[in-house]
This record gives sequence, C-alpha cells and structure tokens, in this order.
Amino acid sequence: MLTDANEMLTDANEMLTDANEMLTDANEMLTDANEMLTDANEMLTDANEMLTDANEMLTDANEMLTDANEMLTDANEMLTDANEMLTDANEMLTDAN
Repeated sequence: MLTDANEMLTDANEMLTDANEMLTDANEMLTDANEMLTDANEMLTDANEMLTDANEMLTDANEMLTDANEMLTDANEMLTDANEMLTDANEMLTDAN
C-alpha cells in the first residue's frame, strides 16, 4: 500500500514537474511576445513621428505654394495694368501723329 501511494506521489510529482516546465515555456513565449510587441510599438511610434514630420513639411510646402500663387496673381495683375498703360500710351502716340 505504501508502495502504491509512493508511486502515486511520484507520478503526481512528475506531472507537477511537467506542468512547471510547460508554465516556464509559456512564460518564455509570453516574454518573447512582449518584447516583439514592445519593438513593434517603438517602430509604430517612430513611423508616427515621421508621418507627423512629413505632414508638417507638406503643410509648409502648401503654404509656400499658396504664397507663390498669390505673388504670381499680383504680378499678373501688374502686368495687365502695365499692358493697359502701354496700350493707352500707344493710342496717345497714334493720335499725336
């Protein structure tokens, strides 16, 4: 009877040892997964910062293009006014002749 009880205790101890090994393996897997998620999070954070920087650059470029467009519009108006003045002057010269 003691032999049977001892065998049962030995079997139970082996099961507990196996379960402990499985838990240790699972813990290692979870640790590895956590490290991978941490690395992925860092990469996503870096990518987000790069996208934020790129967005700021595009916003700045858009503002510069808007300013340049306004300057070109103003220059076009000045050229139109100058053309009208030249046309008027030409008419005056024609009339004077």
